Amino acid sequence: MTHNVNNWILLRQLVILSGEYSNWWPTNILSANGEEFLGYALPKTKKSATLHLASQICQVNHDKHIGPGKYHLFRLPQKMEENIFTELRSFISNDGTLTQEEVLSELRRLTGDISTETIKGPVLVGHNTELGDDSILKTFARHYYEAFKNNYSTFPYLN
Repeated sequence: MTHNVNNWILLRQLVILSGEYSNWWPTNILSANGEEFLGYALPKTKKSATLHLASQICQVNHDKHIGPGKYHLFRLPQKMEENIFTELRSFISNDGTLTQEEVLSELRRLTGDISTETIKGPVLVGHNTELGDDSILKTFARHYYEAFKNNYSTFPYLN
């Protein structure tokens, strides 16, 4: 389960960074000085706090486009969110020093080279009972990868 949770955390981080580079949301928390700023108030947890804050901003943005009651990358079932929150404290990955090209490369790696139909805006990709299956994570990654690569917005979600 930890491996799967870490992949969801990594996907969140990559989408947040790429979204900041592409101006999907009005923040530069991961790609700029957000961690340094939070380091003053939260020196021991600045990395996880930075990612958590950026995730909350993205959650609001996705909810606005998808609507209420839908699961998406930034709003997963409660137990999964709890696992992510717990694992986030020990999660170590690259930070905002990744370039936009490196972020895209990592996103592409997470897709596992699956193919999907590219759809702009909200797109239903499955049911929340499929969250334990790695193919859902790959599907999310592919939709975001294609969107960032081709300069359009997409919001994959689950029922």
